[in-house]
Amino acid sequence: MEDHASSSAHDAKSNRRQLRKRLDATAYSMPGQKDPTFAISDQYGPSIEPELVPLARALFSLDLQLFLRVHAVNRKCTSSTDETRKAEAVRRVGDFMELKRQWRDIDSGQRQFRQSYVQDNSFVPVWVEGLRIVKETLRSINFSGKQDQKQREYMKILASYETLAGKLHDEMIDLARQGLLDKEVLFSIQERWIRLDEILDWYYDLLNGQIGEGVHPMSRAAPQWSEVRSLVRVHEGKITSDDEGTQVEAASRLKKATQSESTAKTFVSKRDGAIILWSTFFGCAVTSTALFALGYAHSPHLQGSTHDADFWFLIQTTTMQLLGLGASALLGWNSGDIPKWRWALPTGIAGACSITAIPIYLVVPTEWSTFLSLVAGGTQSFLLLQQFLF
Repeated sequence: MEDHASSSAHDAKSNRRQLRKRLDATAYSMPGQKDPTFAISDQYGPSIEPELVPLARALFSLDLQLFLRVHAVNRKCTSSTDETRKAEAVRRVGDFMELKRQWRDIDSGQRQFRQSYVQDNSFVPVWVEGLRIVKETLRSINFSGKQDQKQREYMKILASYETLAGKLHDEMIDLARQGLLDKEVLFSIQERWIRLDEILDWYYDLLNGQIGEGVHPMSRAAPQWSEVRSLVRVHEGKITSDDEGTQVEAASRLKKATQSESTAKTFVSKRDGAIILWSTFFGCAVTSTALFALGYAHSPHLQGSTHDADFWFLIQTTTMQLLGLGASALLGWNSGDIPKWRWALPTGIAGACSITAIPIYLVVPTEWSTFLSLVAGGTQSFLLLQQFLF
């Protein structure tokens, strides 16, 4: 009887231990648990596929460098006399310490990367802030005298970013060759890389402006995002090829062609592209609004009918516009250069306005049908400009 009781107690303890292990393993799915601001560990979600681990490590190496740059500033701000600023700095320092804890667990083999880490854009604001700090510091350097030490330090920092970006590039090409590089992963890396492009281009322009005549200008080591994307496409298209030499040769040719095109053709920066995009869009909006106001002032404000010639012209125009919109949407779908929502949302808005303009013509004054067509046209222009500029 005593042996039976002892055995039951032992089984109960064993069951409790097994249950505790199961609960720990699935802790990320328990309701009410709040994830940290930067969750990279599978403690907070499913584990990453083994094939993506080298890419995740290469990406985190860059993320961590930018985080360290921001952390150095936040740590100083924790002693600020401004309570609001101090509280924000303390919170950010806490975020960094939590991130370091997760990384220690991953690096020691106790944990794996979270599956969604390589698709996550939550680190992008850290990149923006970290690169802003680097840029402001470099801008304040006179490249002479006492600040030579600081200059060398920040030159090494940017050089390390370029080296790490090169390693990330190699991992991307390797995955693309295997057909394992997901579009969402590409978008996540793109949001980081284009910001690195901006500061590297700015820095080398600044550096080359300081050197004298007859000195060979310095050039960046890390490839531009446009070059990375082109090489990824080459390797994605060569997955079934047995001739590895042909792959490398094609990639090399495309790399040279991309570099030539970047100097001969206008390659618009993200900032300049945004200025052109919004200037054109608002220009169209202002012009259309002014002309619509004039038309509205002279309109008899009557409903249309199916017997009006304008009604059938409207259907004709809408049909052509929808065909053009479909072609634009296909370009966005196939290009992979801009996130899905940035072409899908304008396509949906323009399509809805175009179609709605037809019944609106029959139930309210006809000028409102024209207004919807104007909105559709302006939105479609916005969509096309995005694809051209980005």
